[in-house]
Amino acid sequence: MGMFSRFENKAEDFIEGSGGRGRGGIEPVKLAKRASKEMEREKMVGVGHEYAPTLYNILLSPEDDMQMSSYYPSLAGEVETYLTGQGEQRGLVFDCPPLVRFIVDEGLKRGKFDIIAESVSPAIIAELRHEEMVRYGLERDYTVQNDYEQDYRNDFEEPAVTSQAQPEYTPEPEPEPEPMYERAPRYNQAPEEQIRNYPPTEAPMEPVDTEVQTSVPPSADKTIMLDEGVAADQPIAVLYSFQTQQHYKLRDDRTIIGRETTCDVVLPDPSVSRRHAEILHNETGWLIRDTGSTNGLIVNGTAANQSRIYDGDIIDLGTTQLEFQEG
Repeated sequence: MGMFSRFENKAEDFIEGSGGRGRGGIEPVKLAKRASKEMEREKMVGVGHEYAPTLYNILLSPEDDMQMSSYYPSLAGEVETYLTGQGEQRGLVFDCPPLVRFIVDEGLKRGKFDIIAESVSPAIIAELRHEEMVRYGLERDYTVQNDYEQDYRNDFEEPAVTSQAQPEYTPEPEPEPEPMYERAPRYNQAPEEQIRNYPPTEAPMEPVDTEVQTSVPPSADKTIMLDEGVAADQPIAVLYSFQTQQHYKLRDDRTIIGRETTCDVVLPDPSVSRRHAEILHNETGWLIRDTGSTNGLIVNGTAANQSRIYDGDIIDLGTTQLEFQEG
């Protein structure tokens, strides 16, 4: 008996046992076939290996969710096992065991579904798997607090007053860490130009009055990659890619960054979400904001939901590292 036949038999057993089969419902075999196609379509080509996506979001209608939710844990486990076997047969490598999760999409009709496969880091997969286990009642819940939220409270909360005086403590100065990367070449920078010093990235920023739209049509004034010798239309700010050694011009109001071709800055990196982040600009300065990405946003080595940025700041989106250059 082949792998697909075994999957089909197991799926039918636990669906019939839970009373989940009904008219207009979604057949598990269709989910498995579609997930396998998405795995092949979204695979990453690396050095000597092809890597399979690790996260599979199955979007269902509210009606199908109500009908199928009782056997999500069993169905997810069977689809994950099936995908692992399919990946091994095709010579694909998984960074970690794949995760299948079910999400309600109000825009889908009963019997219709969609699957989004993404390459996500093992640490994120572990967090999402725990959330799914809590959702199914198979693990206890715990609160994971983001570092940037804790840092924000530490900056603005008053220290607790204790009745007993504490001895003063003077920490020893730590040695300066060695730089992890070389300074990126400046766009159109004269040799004698000096690098400017700015306040720390974590400094508070006034709200940016920019309307966030859910859908941005392709713009004629899209970001372009610039050659080193062009200075006729010098941008006020650019992003420099350490991987491709290219400069990306930023818009003067709002710049969308992601893997989707309609973005202003298009990054062909599977670990970058389709619409990963946006950079906003007004008279107060520059701000970068995560727009719901899978792998998150890191500014100068610190995870952030949004952060004010200055000349020379290092931005990590997935495995792509960029330097913000102003002026």
